Amino acid sequence: MLVFLDTEFTDFTWPNLISLALVSEDGREFYAERTDYHRDDCSQFVRDNVQPLLGRVPGAACTNKELTDHVRLDMVYQHHAKPNQIQLNES
Repeated sequence: MLVFLDTEFTDFTWPNLISLALVSEDGREFYAERTDYHRDDCSQFVRDNVQPLLGRVPGAACTNKELTDHVRLDMVYQHHAKPNQIQLNES
């Protein structure tokens, strides 16, 4: 099964994950926004174009640990995927 992802990071020099969206080919979706990223590390582009859009999805706010735990549980256990079955494709 393919899972498409979209992310937002603080910047490209020292990236710190801000948000993660996953959509599987069967239509399941996951979206989360970290509340514990370092806002001061954001590039001007992120400040102007990403931060104003955050906080609009109810229930999306989480910490880095909560995000990690949720993705691990969802992708590995619910989909019965073994780590070696996960492929990354760059377009």
